[in-house]
Amino acid sequence: MESAKAVRRLLQSGGLKLERVIATKDFNQTVGTLGTTNCQILTYKFSNKCKTMTEKVLDAENWKLEALAVVKDIENHVKSITVLNGTDQQIYFNLTTIEGNDFCIELSGSGFRVAGKSYNQKSDENEDFFETPYSLLDHVSPSFHKSFGNELLSKLTDLSNKNL
Repeated sequence: MESAKAVRRLLQSGGLKLERVIATKDFNQTVGTLGTTNCQILTYKFSNKCKTMTEKVLDAENWKLEALAVVKDIENHVKSITVLNGTDQQIYFNLTTIEGNDFCIELSGSGFRVAGKSYNQKSDENEDFFETPYSLLDHVSPSFHKSFGNELLSKLTDLSNKNL
């Protein structure tokens, strides 16, 4: 289990949010999340040496694609959301919650965080990262929970009606 702790520390230092480690005799399977992209890392044990395979880190264009997917996921639960320019390390959003509160949100390998409490403000030293846009919205927007729940209920009702 010491190797699982070492893998956890290594992944977290690289900005990967660890979800679970499955240890067997021959390999450890580590599943984590980089932004909203799932990554799977297999660490094979060869005597005392380890060989690690990881997915490629996102470049600026892929961060933009990731950001657009986030917008599509949450646009029904915010008043507005706009993707700003990013780098190969992170990308930003200007977001207005249902309640009318403005934020600048950062998406990086560490997850989502409030970078500023107004549009285009990227200077907040907030170190609270969230694994998903949903967990961040749940933290900053009390109305998000109800909005998300209502949409889910509506989709389940539609699905149920189709099966009747």
